[in-house]
Amino acid sequence: MNKQRAFTITELMITVAIVGILVSVALPSLRHSLLNNRITAKTNQFVSVLNYARSESIIGRNIRIEPLNKISTSDEWGHGWVVADDANDNGEIDCTNLWDADCEKLREFKFDDGIEVNGPDELDIILYDSRGQLAGNASKLNMSFVFCLENATENDPTGREVTIQATGRTALTNREYPCAKP
Repeated sequence: MNKQRAFTITELMITVAIVGILVSVALPSLRHSLLNNRITAKTNQFVSVLNYARSESIIGRNIRIEPLNKISTSDEWGHGWVVADDANDNGEIDCTNLWDADCEKLREFKFDDGIEVNGPDELDIILYDSRGQLAGNASKLNMSFVFCLENATENDPTGREVTIQATGRTALTNREYPCAKP
């Protein structure tokens, strides 16, 4: 007669308990990695949009970037942004609203990812002239944009800071921006 071999209930319960302990240890670091990757991806997308807008402006166009939702919070840029062109190419920015017929949208980005993007106060447009430099009110200073998780705590990943110089050059200036609110 053949004896059947199998695991006992005790062996199975011990195995399940060990797996549960390993999962409970691994999940917090996995969450941290996922959040960190989301912040990095949004920062990289913003930098690539700025570089795209600057390169488009160098070919003789006046390019503007505006937040998708112009709302009265400090997170105007966090919901997305629109890249547009002065469609009649007269060298003047004569469209005051991206939704006017004379503004050509080149790109539109929408986000609902829980990451805040805070820029300089009262800056609701980034404008590049035909030399690839910042134009308008933004041309007189270096601008910083900070990418952080909404309601960040001490255990959450750090944010990123991107600086746009008056010359139009964009750089990641701080990979470990402290976002945690006391």
